[in-house]
Amino acid sequence: MIASGFSDGSIDIMSSMLGDKLYHIKDEDMYTPIMDITWREKSKLSLAPLRFLAANATSKILRWSSEKDRKVEHIKLNEANQY
Repeated sequence: MIASGFSDGSIDIMSSMLGDKLYHIKDEDMYTPIMDITWREKSKLSLAPLRFLAANATSKILRWSSEKDRKVEHIKLNEANQY
């Protein structure tokens, strides 16, 4: 799989085998460039869903999973939730 973030804040996840777009992720709060993406891919032996974390230009962490309702969770970094 290939994950790509764009300057409009959207994220595409594509098949590296066929080049098909598997997911296009964008909501009304995703409007600044995606700076970094990390994900956990489903393995052939695992039933775990595809999940990713992304960082955008407003210091938010975006969390998404292919299970449930597929909505993006926006996590604002501040002193209370730093590590």
